[in-house]
Amino acid sequence: TRAKDRETGFLQYEFPPLMGHFQLGKEISDGLWIRVRGDGYGTRPRSDWTPNSGLGDGAPFGLLHCTLSTTGGRKRPYQLDFSVLNMLDTEHKYLIYIDDADSVRDGSPKYPYDIEGEGRTVYIGLTQNY
Repeated sequence: TRAKDRETGFLQYEFPPLMGHFQLGKEISDGLWIRVRGDGYGTRPRSDWTPNSGLGDGAPFGLLHCTLSTTGGRKRPYQLDFSVLNMLDTEHKYLIYIDDADSVRDGSPKYPYDIEGEGRTVYIGLTQNY
């Protein structure tokens, strides 16, 4: 998806040409679920989007996540989740794609460095219904 201003021709934003996600889940025992999610992001062609920025293309990367969840309680149902995001602790860098597409200010790269992505992260969540 590429959006340009009709009057000025200025590139407003663009999304990566390749991006894919998958999720698989299985109930491994009564009320206990495991879910695995994968996210894949293709190369961000910055040299094509903003050739005058002098920045190289953003590297592709993939992430793998896993969640265990269970539910219980009859009078006051609850859900307990244990998630590990970026299970493989994959190093990745990115910018929001609108920043990639709008990356030159006064002839210099506006965002010369990508943002380092989050490493392996553990989340524990408890939801209680009243």
